[in-house]
Amino acid sequence: MMELATAAEQNCGITWIVLNNQALGWPQYIQGLEGQATAGTEFKVSPDFAKLAETQGCVGLRVSKPEEIEGALTRALRANRKGRPALVEFRIAKHDYPAQFTRYHQEIWGLGLPGKAAKRRKATGGGG
Repeated sequence: MMELATAAEQNCGITWIVLNNQALGWPQYIQGLEGQATAGTEFKVSPDFAKLAETQGCVGLRVSKPEEIEGALTRALRANRKGRPALVEFRIAKHDYPAQFTRYHQEIWGLGLPGKAAKRRKATGGGG
């Protein structure tokens, strides 16, 4: 997060986008597909990234509803034009992956398919 303070000090007009699902969503999704226990992927306490940005001299914005997106991005770009960095935090669902995204990973990696997980672990040197 030190990049935020550096960008503010240097008057860099850039915007960071944070997709905050309060979890390590993709590893958690894979653990579920593979029938593994979800370990170390759920966060009951999640940082307020927008506030963290503000404490470092950046514009910090939080979006929790689709109708807030355009306004937040407009404010971020307005700040950027003035040489002020911005961070826009989007609160998103944990596993809201498009079907083609999950289908692709299932086909390529064999995620959630019987027998594929053991074969993959053996090929990559993993246990099991």
